[in-house]
Amino acid sequence: MVGSGSVQAITGDPTPGLENLQHQDLQDSESILLALRGDGPVRSCRNLVQDGDGVNHVGQLKIGQTLLTSEAGTAAEIDMENTPHFHLVVMYGGSLVVGTATGQLHLNGGDVTLLPPGPRQAQSTQFSLASIALRPQSLAMAAAAMAGTPRNGAKPCNPEELPPLALVPEPQAQLIHRMLATIDACLGLGRSVAAHLAIDEVLQRTAATLLNPELLWHNPADLQNPRDGGGPRHFDLLIDYILANLDQPLTLRDLETRSHYSRRSLQYAFQEQLQCSPKQWIREQRMTMAMRKFQCDGQRPSVLEVAQACGYANLSHFSRDFKARFGINPSAAKRL
Repeated sequence: MVGSGSVQAITGDPTPGLENLQHQDLQDSESILLALRGDGPVRSCRNLVQDGDGVNHVGQLKIGQTLLTSEAGTAAEIDMENTPHFHLVVMYGGSLVVGTATGQLHLNGGDVTLLPPGPRQAQSTQFSLASIALRPQSLAMAAAAMAGTPRNGAKPCNPEELPPLALVPEPQAQLIHRMLATIDACLGLGRSVAAHLAIDEVLQRTAATLLNPELLWHNPADLQNPRDGGGPRHFDLLIDYILANLDQPLTLRDLETRSHYSRRSLQYAFQEQLQCSPKQWIREQRMTMAMRKFQCDGQRPSVLEVAQACGYANLSHFSRDFKARFGINPSAAKRL
């Protein structure tokens, strides 16, 4: 249990780490409670600044089914009930002492930790952080896809098997900070860009590796899986599926689940059979389809219609890939 007490105010207004996310400026505990309840069952929030002039900046973003909360504020104490979610907490500055059923941890600027489901208590000085709520079932499915097991083989985390509360190792912490910087850059282009890029899946996979470090280990058996896991026919069925669904997002998780290849096995299979990565091959097929649609006889579709038919939700991304492949803009190809 995190202890309570009074903390002196720190000079200066705390700055959110995600600059492009719109934040609410909140001062009373009730407003902060209402803002944070979408992130979990918050029981209480108490301002610890002696003169009562505390402030809290709160911003939230939904990426797919994943909720990202950005906070920056003065000293406060928060008590959360039995939350069903994991929370990936990324510190930008200040100090936070957090307690869970698996231990207590002191976080400073730059630190990252994965909080398990269950009750939480936290006490902060002036702070700036981001918190990502992750469903246990989503992490289980991400781990199953990376391991190459069927989707129905995903097993939720057993609370009794959760690891002790600890800091994420520095290399992975830096990676997570860079992912949030990417999300912030996406926000500069629009709130939906991060969802279109499926960044929530990347966050889920990263958190899954924190719970299952063996997913990052190199397994020599993966080298044989593309050859022994169903033979050429097995790979051909996956190729047929991709070609029939080029208008869909086709994430790596989809391909892993569809083929039952592990993440590495999938990469090895494409490299062995097609001398490229899955993403490179799918992009090439989409560009070939796009050019074919522009050159077809009769009424020609618009650039937007072609982009959507080729699985692109973002027109600028489609135009960039098309020009990189053919050296001309889609609008020029349409006039040929």
